[in-house]
Amino acid sequence: MFKTFTLFKIAALAAVALVAALVMTGCGSTAAEASTTVRVTEDEYTIKLSAASVPAGKVTFDVRNTGKLEHELVLLKTDLGPTALKMRAAESKVDEEAGAANVGEIEDIADGASKSETFTLKPGKYVLVCNVVDHYKAGMAVAFEVK
Repeated sequence: MFKTFTLFKIAALAAVALVAALVMTGCGSTAAEASTTVRVTEDEYTIKLSAASVPAGKVTFDVRNTGKLEHELVLLKTDLGPTALKMRAAESKVDEEAGAANVGEIEDIADGASKSETFTLKPGKYVLVCNVVDHYKAGMAVAFEVK
């Protein structure tokens, strides 16, 4: 009986250890899927970021419009600087395909409103702009890097 009780304790401890290992593995995959959050404040006519660079992967942009006009946030992957983007002359907006790749945007952020969206970003240089007519020309662009 003594040997049976000891074997039972060993089996129970092994089962507890196995369950703990499975739980830890599950927690590890959740952590790997977590995203980095960048808080963005837009107004007339600036874009302010809580971080100028983030690690590659899922990045959540939490955008708050503190201005009185509607804004948007466009993510352009490009080696160009924030003031060097090509314009569409007829529209007074950035040409989102000329020298840059549009990797996502958060549109129609009303005055006083907030919006969030998550994007999967690869390493590289980006410029974040508000591409509402004339807003880029007024200074609504900022450099951003994904490492």
